[in-house]
Amino acid sequence: HPAVSQFPQVTIALLSRNWGYKWKALAEEQSRKPRHRGSGLAAPCSHWYPGHRPFEAPEVNNIANMVSTIPNLVGFLDLRSYGQMLSSPFSYSCSSIPKDAEDQLEAGLGGAWTMSQVYGTTVTTGSLCSNLYRAPGNVIDWMYKRAGIKYSYALHLRDTGTYGFTLPARWIRPVGEETSAMLEYLTKFIAMKMKRDFGDL
Repeated sequence: HPAVSQFPQVTIALLSRNWGYKWKALAEEQSRKPRHRGSGLAAPCSHWYPGHRPFEAPEVNNIANMVSTIPNLVGFLDLRSYGQMLSSPFSYSCSSIPKDAEDQLEAGLGGAWTMSQVYGTTVTTGSLCSNLYRAPGNVIDWMYKRAGIKYSYALHLRDTGTYGFTLPARWIRPVGEETSAMLEYLTKFIAMKMKRDFGDL
């Protein structure tokens, strides 16, 4: 006989994948090892579940509505745990390249280098798909393609798996300091780039 769960079915959409750009109900199995990757429907109880439709999660819908009311946004940073990666679009595809990829990578490399100067933390840069795995409906893809935010990034904070989501409390301040340094660099880079490209707005 099949086992019957004593708990009601829980359906929670993964917020970072519930966005309306290239959203799909299909989800790639989450492994950084290509030989273990595959595609299939994400189960509603899976923590990779993208929802049964884009913007299903009220948090995602509200953020998208708020962003659409703010003019001239040029930067977006999604903070995540964990992996020590600063990733730019795209997430939905590893073969598609944004038209702004050169500027995104230049800013990302500088941000990663700046982080490394604080406590020596190494940060990988590149597209989110190449750094991690293919994930349609990702927030940074929507911010870049739908909201028009050129410098859209996902920053996976420390560490690379030793502690994972349960980072020791003693690392809270160092992570905050190196992240602040990186954010300051990105802000200055974007401001200088905008001034060089468009002059005083």
